[in-house]
Amino acid sequence: MAMFSVSGPGMKGMIGMAARVFAAMSRAGISVVLITQSSSEYSISFCVPQSDCARARRAMQDEFYLELKEGLLEPLAVTERLAIISVVGDGMRTLRGISAKFFAALARANINIVAIAQGSSERSISVVVNNDDATTGVRVTHQMLFNTDQVIEVFVIGVGGVGGALLEQLKRQQTWLKNKHIDLRVCGVANSKALLTNVHGLNLDNWQAELAQANAPFNLGRLIRLVKEYHLLNPVIVDCTSSQAVADQYADFLREGFHVGDAKQESEHLVDGLLPSATFRRRAITAQILV
Repeated sequence: MAMFSVSGPGMKGMIGMAARVFAAMSRAGISVVLITQSSSEYSISFCVPQSDCARARRAMQDEFYLELKEGLLEPLAVTERLAIISVVGDGMRTLRGISAKFFAALARANINIVAIAQGSSERSISVVVNNDDATTGVRVTHQMLFNTDQVIEVFVIGVGGVGGALLEQLKRQQTWLKNKHIDLRVCGVANSKALLTNVHGLNLDNWQAELAQANAPFNLGRLIRLVKEYHLLNPVIVDCTSSQAVADQYADFLREGFHVGDAKQESEHLVDGLLPSATFRRRAITAQILV
């Protein structure tokens, strides 16, 4: 999708602006997928298919040529490579908090909302997001609204005494966690020599043998690519090492959307020292408690 935004001082009180937009798109044979207008009447935005972007731009420039020339309207703002996620259903009219859950799901996934539109029937609400975030947005929305299980994807770095004990504990508690509606998947384990991953969850009965055969070294870039490629919802890094090199990457992990858990007792002080951002600190400490 591509989104066009028309704004300017000349729009306030101007009659028929939306009609002119629709008429211009109709003459060009372009379907308007979504439209939203600010309450101040200062701007109006609409979305069209990406393939029609160039034609829509020409049609708008022709329709509002005089207004643009005289400065009554600001230059057209066009944002490309967008997508629309919609929640639709009769239950939205009677159930409270659907929109709040929708927005909360996107916020948890660090997805920025570019525009919002809601139907007057209260049966639908749509958001415009970056196209690269569309798949993740649909998944987190579906999980928030329709799934009862909370999916958590864990990556354990360091599988010695502490890391091995953690993996054994997670294996023992999988059934208990499932009964608590927590789908905890160990999607990766790493030591100083290798990294073993499986986005569907490793078999915790023989992870040692599989890790011994793995030959891919641990690196941040590979984990980031894995999370983005498979749109993992709640990736958690659990650092069971005493490596300062790993600790130095906490800020990078958090910046890329990971939660961070640290097995070291001084971890909270370590996180506070490494991460000046309060948001990063909260995410790190919360993840530590959950793990």
